[in-house]
Amino acid sequence: MIQWKKIDWNFKRALKRRKREAEWAKEDGTAKPSRLSVLSADVSAFTRSRPFKLYLLAVLLTAVVLAGILVTVGLVKKSSLKNRLAEEETFNEFVGQSTEILKVSDLAIPDSFKGEEKEGPVRYRERMKKWTPEMAAPYKNDSRALAEEILAEENEKRIREILND
Repeated sequence: MIQWKKIDWNFKRALKRRKREAEWAKEDGTAKPSRLSVLSADVSAFTRSRPFKLYLLAVLLTAVVLAGILVTVGLVKKSSLKNRLAEEETFNEFVGQSTEILKVSDLAIPDSFKGEEKEGPVRYRERMKKWTPEMAAPYKNDSRALAEEILAEENEKRIREILND
C-alpha cells in the first residue's frame, strides 16, 4: 500500500523540523549528504559521460567553424575595400592628370567633321531642271479624285445605316 506524505504548508515549521532531523542524524552518525554534495557528484558524473563529451566537442567544432567564417568574411570585405580605395585613388590620379593634359581647344570639333559649308540641305542626287510627266505621275495628287472617293465612302456608310435600321 502506498503511503502518502502529508504536505506541510507552513514553511517555517517545515524548515525547523528539517534542521532538527539533521541535528539528530549528526548525533546518531546517520547524516545524509547535503543536496549540494549530491548535486555536484551527479554533475561530475554527467560531465564525465561520453554523450556530454561528444556534445562539448560538437559545440567546440561549431564555434571554430563560425569563427573561421567570420574571419573569412572580414578578410574578403577588407580586401574589397582596399581594391575599391585603390580604384578611387587611380581615378583621382587620372582626373588630376587629365586636367593638366587636356585643354579646351582639344575638345573642339575638327573642321573635317563639320560637313559641307553649303547653305540649305545636302542633296543625294543632282537637281533636275525639268521633270517628265511620267516621272511626276507617281507623286501627283489628284484632289478631285480624292474628294470623290471620300464622298463615295460616306454615301455608302449612310446607305448601310438606313438599310440596317
